[in-house]
Amino acid sequence: MTTRIISSDGVASTPTPSGPRLARGSVGPAVLALAGVVGTWLVATGVTGGLVVDQGSGPEEVGVLAAVGATICGVGIGLAFLARRFSARPRRTFLAVCAVALAAYGVVPFLVAESAAVAIWLNVLHLVVAVPVVGGLARLPALGEADPDPVIG
Repeated sequence: MTTRIISSDGVASTPTPSGPRLARGSVGPAVLALAGVVGTWLVATGVTGGLVVDQGSGPEEVGVLAAVGATICGVGIGLAFLARRFSARPRRTFLAVCAVALAAYGVVPFLVAESAAVAIWLNVLHLVVAVPVVGGLARLPALGEADPDPVIG
C-alpha cells in the first residue's frame, strides 16, 4: 500500500525511503564497480606496463589499491543524499552533477599521466566506476522524483 501525503496547497506526493535505504541499495553497484575496476586495472597495467602518473613529487605507479580506493562510492552516495534532501528533482540533479563532475575530472589524467595511453586507461577506470555506481544509484526508488501528477486518482 502506498501512502500519499497532501500538502496545504493540494499537491499529492508519495514519501520516499530514508537515507539508509539509499546506502543499502548502493551495495550492488559498488561490488560491480570494484570487480570492474580490478579487471580493468589488470588489463591496463598489462597493456601499458604500469599506470604511471606524476603529481609533482615524481613519477608514481597507480597500484591496484589506489584504483580500488577510487571506487569507494561514498561521494556518489553523498551526492545522491544531498540531491534527495535539497532538490525538487533529485534524480535529475544527481545525474547532472555527476555528468559535469565526470567530464571535469576527465581532464585530470591528461595533466598527470606520463603518456596519453595511461591517461586514456585512467579515464576508462573512471567510466568503469561511474557507470554502475551512478546508474545504480539513479535507479533507486529512494532517489525518486516528486510525483508528476498532483491529482489523486
